[in-house]
Amino acid sequence: MNQSKFIILDRDGVINQDSSAYVKTPDEWVPIERSMEAISLLTKNSYKIILISNQAGISRGIISYNEMLNIHQKLLKTCNKFGGDIFSTYYCYDHPDDNSSFRKPKPGMYLEISERLNIDLSEYLQ
Repeated sequence: MNQSKFIILDRDGVINQDSSAYVKTPDEWVPIERSMEAISLLTKNSYKIILISNQAGISRGIISYNEMLNIHQKLLKTCNKFGGDIFSTYYCYDHPDDNSSFRKPKPGMYLEISERLNIDLSEYLQ
C-alpha cells in the first residue's frame, strides 16, 4: 500500500472562485484568496495533492476540452509560482443527468484514484 500522504481537493469553490455560469476561460479562473499559499504549505509538508472536479460544462457544450486544459495550465503555473505542486488531476465530464458513478459526490473518481495510486480508502468508505 502507498505510504505517501495525499490530500484530495476539489477545484471550483475550493481552489478557485466558482461560477454558476462556469469557469470557461483562463481569464475567468481566479484563485480564492490564500488557496495558492495553502497548496504551497501542503506541498512543503510532503503532501501529494490530487485535484478532482466535475466539469459538466464540457458535456453541456459550454466549454471545450481544450479550453478546460488551458484553465488547468493556468492553475498549475499559478501553483508553481507559489511553490505548490499538483500531483495528479481527475475530471468528470459527464452530464449530471447521466447518473455517472464518477460525478461527485459519488465515489467513482475516489475509487479510481485508490486503484491507480494504490491508496487504501477502506477506512473512509464505511
